[in-house]
Amino acid sequence: MKRLSAFRTLWVYAFVELRTGTPVTNNAARRFRRWLVRNGWRRVQGGVYQRSARDWQHADELSTELGARVPMGGEARVLAVTDKQFERTRVFWGPRLCLRTA
Repeated sequence: MKRLSAFRTLWVYAFVELRTGTPVTNNAARRFRRWLVRNGWRRVQGGVYQRSARDWQHADELSTELGARVPMGGEARVLAVTDKQFERTRVFWGPRLCLRTA
């Protein structure tokens, strides 16, 4: 069995900015976001989606497929990082809010 290398497996990020404001653009944005989730992309934050890829070729295929589906007036930027680079990700949270209920 071939072992996956942390330098070959990738995390692919899509930074998406979609045009909204009219019923037509709202529907197009909604359909695109649904397509992303149904095709294995996970929403990380706002307009940022993430998906794993087995190698650079797979990352390129995901990128090309995503690019072909961006709705009119929308924009998507794709970034791929190796699993080794991804493991250095740092996540910060602000203090938790305590809301009082009456």
